Amino acid sequence: MTSSLGTRINVSELAQKTLDGVVAHFEAAGVALPDRRYVAPGNPQLIAWDCEQLVVALTGIGWGTAPDAATGSVKPGTQMSALGIRHAVFSVQLVRCTPVSKDTRTPWPPAEEIHAAGIRFAQDAGRLSQALVTVIAELRQSIAQDHAGLVEAGVLTSLGPEGGYHGLEATLAITSGILA
Repeated sequence: MTSSLGTRINVSELAQKTLDGVVAHFEAAGVALPDRRYVAPGNPQLIAWDCEQLVVALTGIGWGTAPDAATGSVKPGTQMSALGIRHAVFSVQLVRCTPVSKDTRTPWPPAEEIHAAGIRFAQDAGRLSQALVTVIAELRQSIAQDHAGLVEAGVLTSLGPEGGYHGLEATLAITSGILA
């Protein structure tokens, strides 16, 4: 992992590795992701849903271990204290189109379309959850080379439907030395 000091983690690199890891997992499964994929600036809850997309955004950086993180052991030989430990939390959102009515006389889309979208949504949820397990394993390996730390996934939640789109959001918390 690239760092300017021995005790830093490059937050932008972690965001990019998370995005790349999710994309690689879906590609390995032969499942198409939206073409629009990026690391976003700002609050993940305010990202515009104007098309299908895969987005990674920094939710925040804080002192100490990430909330709800399991207690881990410090890597032998490291000089870590509560004041030197920080955490970064990332949001990963996968947004897809939701079936909508195609004519003004019928207020709802056909049940078959809703069902198919629901099945794909459930499949995406399982794949995204597993993708984060893979990303976590890779990040733990990277961080363990230079730092003591923890990498954990939070709950995967449903978003929407709203404005013709629905989504999934998962969080990833990384706790380690001072973050850059």
